[in-house]
Amino acid sequence: MRDKIYVCIYKKKLESSFRSKKKQSKAKQANHALARHKKRQRRKVAKKRKASSKGKKRKRSSAVVSRATKQRNSSEKKKKQTNSERSRSTRGKKEKEEGNDQS
Repeated sequence: MRDKIYVCIYKKKLESSFRSKKKQSKAKQANHALARHKKRQRRKVAKKRKASSKGKKRKRSSAVVSRATKQRNSSEKKKKQTNSERSRSTRGKKEKEEGNDQS
């Protein structure tokens, strides 16, 4: 009778330890997967950095590209405006001079 009880207790202990080991292995797997993912991300970033340092075109996000184009366009507009203002101012001077010559 006593032997049977001991066997039952021993079995239960074995089962519980097996369960905990299983849980531990699952946790290990999850951690390993996460570590692999992080490693992959780091490699990706390093690759981009390397490409930029080599002078190759690096993938830029659309927001950065659009901002750059906006700045470029605005600077071109400013240049055009200044050119047109210059021509207006010189045109006005020429007309005044011609008016003075006529009178």
